[in-house]
Parts: sequence; structure tokens; C-alpha cells
Amino acid sequence: MSELIAKILYHLNILIEASTRVDEQSYRITIEGNSLDAGLIQVLKNIIQLSIELELEKPNVLIDGENIDFQEDEEDFYLDQPWRLIFAKTSIAKQLKARENESTFLFISLNGFQKWLKNVDPFVKKSNFDPDFAEPVTFRIQGLKNSFGGPMLWVLPIGAESPKIIQSNLPESSDVCGLIHINADKAVNIYPNGFALTWGNIDAPEANHLRYLSAMVLAVCLSQELKYIDGDLKITLRGAKRIVLSLTDSTEIPSSTFLGSLVDAVRWVYAEKPETRIKLLMDRLSVDIQTDQTFLKGMECFLNDAIHQAKDSYDFVILDRKDAYYKELREVMKDMKSQADLFASKIRDLVGSLTRDILGVMFAVGFAFFGKFDSSKLHELLTSTHLALFLKVLSGYLVLSFILQFSIHWADARLSESESKKWLSVLRNYTTKADNDDYFVKPMLKRKWSLRIGLVVAGLIYLLSSFIVWNLQCIVQVLLP
Repeated sequence: MSELIAKILYHLNILIEASTRVDEQSYRITIEGNSLDAGLIQVLKNIIQLSIELELEKPNVLIDGENIDFQEDEEDFYLDQPWRLIFAKTSIAKQLKARENESTFLFISLNGFQKWLKNVDPFVKKSNFDPDFAEPVTFRIQGLKNSFGGPMLWVLPIGAESPKIIQSNLPESSDVCGLIHINADKAVNIYPNGFALTWGNIDAPEANHLRYLSAMVLAVCLSQELKYIDGDLKITLRGAKRIVLSLTDSTEIPSSTFLGSLVDAVRWVYAEKPETRIKLLMDRLSVDIQTDQTFLKGMECFLNDAIHQAKDSYDFVILDRKDAYYKELREVMKDMKSQADLFASKIRDLVGSLTRDILGVMFAVGFAFFGKFDSSKLHELLTSTHLALFLKVLSGYLVLSFILQFSIHWADARLSESESKKWLSVLRNYTTKADNDDYFVKPMLKRKWSLRIGLVVAGLIYLLSSFIVWNLQCIVQVLLP
């Protein structure tokens, strides 16, 4: 911390001690007093001068409600007047960064930080000025004695060095939101990494409310449904029993030991197969937690036992699931083979029908011309209206044959594919959607494209054949000398 920053913080503290009201937000501090004296005027002037030297946003000084710049010959006029200082902290906070990619917030007083923290909603960001806990956040607090925090959230004294942090292996927000059903009237965010407290002096009184926020977020990660309507938080557990509880009440102050248990539980649940693990945990918690308890209080009482039982049951459950998974996977592969055979048979039928129709038309045309190779008879035949009608009927037959084949093959393939997908959705108790996509949907795409290409090629051949037969008399007259 530079000497100039230390000086400006020192002068701000003088104003705070002389004030009647202080309102500190994450981005600014407002300090008010009832009576301005010469000493306070000098402090305000020093703050303005230091802000200029540090290239900070200029503070607003209001005396009796009017924004003023101090002039030497007018200072006596301001004595005994009510005053207010609005000081923007964002620029000075950026000069106190502990990490390159973090958002840094400065609090001039520990009391101001605690008051601001009580208005923080860990699930909903209220304004663009508030921290985004999806990213690394550091609070620099004047008057704080010991550092504490988690993998992304750091709470440090003004001049403290950056701590060495070990990764927590907590889940990402997307993993949590993918597991929990959220019913809310606004966008809800769940950031276990952003609120977890895993190092430092988290037992200190100044960490009490942050422990409370951290416990709220981590507890929600271990639920099955979060209902957030008008700020009211309800948790639904679907285990051996279905119960609905309030998440917490404002009087609860979780211990650091309980917070550590929550962190360990979240790590275990999201390490692998979270759907199975959360179900095992809920089976026990839904029985133990009483309906007159909050979810956080019930977790504090019963979490350790529930996690222990869930871990014991998991190995047995996962073996059963593995057998069921392979059985279900065999059914998927069997259905894939039948679909592949269907597409292959459609292509073979299409080729067979095309060959049969072309040969049939060639036979009919050849029979019509057979024995008519005498030049006089051939000319009569090429101008015959009866032959023209016959050729048009053959041409129409080719078009009709293709239309019927296309309609039947396409409709049959679509219906079969639709039935298979419905079967897969019913079957998918153990295999995942990704597995079904990898083992069924994607391989079938090649078969579908081969059928589409076959239909297009066959259609072109049928159309060309139909055109030739329709205009056969003209074509023969052109070709004959």
C-alpha cells in the first residue's frame, strides 16, 4: 500500500469519527456530520488534494446540501454547517489488487463492511455495482486483523500479502444448477466456489455473516429443489419422505466445523454420479430432519451421520447400477442393430425395385419394337399415336412407382426411428442421454444419410427414365439416320 493511500484512508477515518452517519457501499462511502469546523475543513481539503495526486475520481463535498469547492476566503462561511462527503472507492480499490483477474472492493471500516454484508443476497445480484461471485473477489478492509476466505473469495486487511490457496475441488455453478430444480421469480445463481470459506481465521467474529452466507450456498448444493419467490427461500427434499423446509433464519451463525463438513459433503456428492449420491443423502436427511427445523439447522444436526451412511451405501448401489447399466446398454445396441438393418433393407429394396422397373420398361418397349425393324413399318410406328399413348403410360408408371416407394420407405423409416426414440426415453433409467447419443443417435445418422442419398439417386434415375420413355419416339427419330 502506498503512502498516499494510507494518508487518504487516515483522513477518511477522521471524518468517520466526527460523523453522525456513515453509509458504506461496495463502490462508495457517504459520511455526514451536523457541524463543520476548521479542522474538518482542512481534512476535506486534504482528501480532495490526495485524490488528485492519486488520480482518483474527485470526491463530492456538500455543505448544507450544496456541492462546493473550498475557497480560502469563504471557509468561515461554512463553519457550523451540516456537511456530507461522497467518496468513490472503485479507483482506489483497483490499486489494492491481490490477483490480476479479480474484482477488488475496499471498505474503509470493518463496521461498514459488516453492515453492507447483511444486505447481500448470495443467490441474486442486486446491482451492477455489487460483486460478481462467479469471478475471483477480494475485499480489502481497514481494521481487519486476520485474513480468511476460500478458493475465489478473499477477505484481507489493507496491506496483507496474497495468500497461497489450494484448490477446493468444489463443483461449478453449471454442475449444481444441472442437478437442482430451481423454481424462482428471477435469475438465481449458485456459486459454491464463490462463497466457500476454506482457509484463514474463519472462526473470527468478523467472519460470522460470511460463514452464514457460505453455509446457505453450500447447503443449497446438497438439496434437490430450491424455491425462491420474493426473497423467500424454501428447500424440498425427496427421499424416503418428501418434506419442504425454510432454508434458514437470520439468527443462525454456523460454526466453522459445520462449514467444513458442508464443504466435504459437497465435494463428495459432486465428485461422480451426483444424482445417485444426492439421492442416498436425501434418503437419510428426509427422515432425520424435523419439519419445524430449518434446512440449515437440520443439516448441522444430521449431516455427518447422513454422509457416513450415504458413503457406506454408495458402493453397493453403484455395483447394482453398473449391472443394470450394461443390461440397458445391450438393449440400446440391439435396437441400434435393428434400425441399421431397417435402413439397409430399405436401400436394397429401392435398388431391387429400380432394377425391376427399368428391366420391365425395357422389355415392354423392346416387345413393342420387336419385328418392326422394317424401315417403312418403323417410320409408321414412330408416328403412331397408339405407341405415344403406350409410352406415356409407361412413363407415368415410372413416376408413380417412385412416388409410392419414396412415400412408403420414408414414412416407414420415420415411424421406426420415432418408435426407437420413445423406447430409448422409457429405457433410460441408467444410461445417460450422452450414451444414447453416442451409441444410437450418431451412428444412425450415417444410415439415414445413406437412405436419403439412395432416394435422391433413385429419384433422379426414375425421372430420367420417365423422360426418356415419354420422348422415346422423338429420341429414336433423332438417332436413326
